[in-house]
Amino acid sequence: MPSIAITGGIATGKSIARAFLEQQLETIAFSADREISQLLDHDPNVAQELTNAFGHHIYHGKEKADRVRLRAHLLENETSKKQIETILHHRLRSIWLTKAKQAQGKRKPIFLAEIPLLYENDLAGYFDHVIVVAAYEKIILRRLTLERGLSIKAAAAFMQLQLPLVEKMKRAHQVIWNDGSIPIFYEQLQLALCSILKLS
Repeated sequence: MPSIAITGGIATGKSIARAFLEQQLETIAFSADREISQLLDHDPNVAQELTNAFGHHIYHGKEKADRVRLRAHLLENETSKKQIETILHHRLRSIWLTKAKQAQGKRKPIFLAEIPLLYENDLAGYFDHVIVVAAYEKIILRRLTLERGLSIKAAAAFMQLQLPLVEKMKRAHQVIWNDGSIPIFYEQLQLALCSILKLS
């Protein structure tokens, strides 16, 4: 069965796309955002490394990572960004590679991975089919500011951490455009489902 990757820009609907396909297909699924949340809040080694790098204030009462402070460090400078990536990314790779191997060579299930930084981390070659979920920049900015409460400056900074969407779209096997209504988005997801079923 094919291995499928979902990627795209921030706030474009990648998680919705992954959840939809996960419901429709028999999959071994991976969500980078979901796994990062688990690592931040439940892995003592991650907590220790982040505390060593940024201080005890990075955790709320030594329980949950302070997402606001982490975002600030991520945007602060390249050194802070690299520190966070060094702590998290090799652990993420280990998790999704284990899941990919579980599905390898089997008729079912499909390995389905949602990886926002797929192209940035040169991971596309591990997958048979890459879907990019995209939207216009002004729509993304609106979602980040109005729905997620970020300032325009912070929203723009997060967008700049990723490759331009147009570059991701050029490299994708399939593009889903999500700046309209939810029903239209789901119609496109149905087409993506058909493409995956043809591959399998």
